[in-house]
Amino acid sequence: MFPAPVQHLVASGAQFQQSGAVIENHGKFSIIKGSLQYQDKLYVVGHSVGGEWLQPFPEEHPEAPADDATHFDAPARVLFYCEDGQPLLLTTGRVIAGVDPMPPVVETVEPAGGRIPNAWLANPWFEVENRPGNASPGESIDLIRRAIEYNRNVDFDVLVIRTEELVRTQDVFQALASIHPYNEIHWLSCRGW
Repeated sequence: MFPAPVQHLVASGAQFQQSGAVIENHGKFSIIKGSLQYQDKLYVVGHSVGGEWLQPFPEEHPEAPADDATHFDAPARVLFYCEDGQPLLLTTGRVIAGVDPMPPVVETVEPAGGRIPNAWLANPWFEVENRPGNASPGESIDLIRRAIEYNRNVDFDVLVIRTEELVRTQDVFQALASIHPYNEIHWLSCRGW
């Protein structure tokens, strides 16, 4: 029997095989890996929003600039799974666990001249079954870790924001450049910028 989606997991880890996922904390984000070795693919999981969405709430997000039109060079091939400005409609945990297939790619940005928006990234805030509210950043990381441990064919690492703060995409990718040069970045996040 397949596990419940990661968004609806309860605290019981008995249904997952224990393959020993590794969690590395890097500033405001974590990389969750299926082994000690880095993979060539990185899944970015969470929420992304543009600065214009945050502007009506300056007291909650003073870090958001008024101009979110900033783009930057793609550090690797970036694959998007929803249209620009749209939410991602899939059960992320089931994809990471290998239960559901990846959705079709709707856009690919190549590193040779390709540019991507410098959106704000946030923790995924997964829903948790039989409990009001959303998972904390730490709980979200643990749910992703469990999904990776369930998947017997992990050929990717997962990046997730590990704080309640928003982080600019370019800042994350600049930090990644000194950690590991990924060849493919799979944007498993909405594109609400």
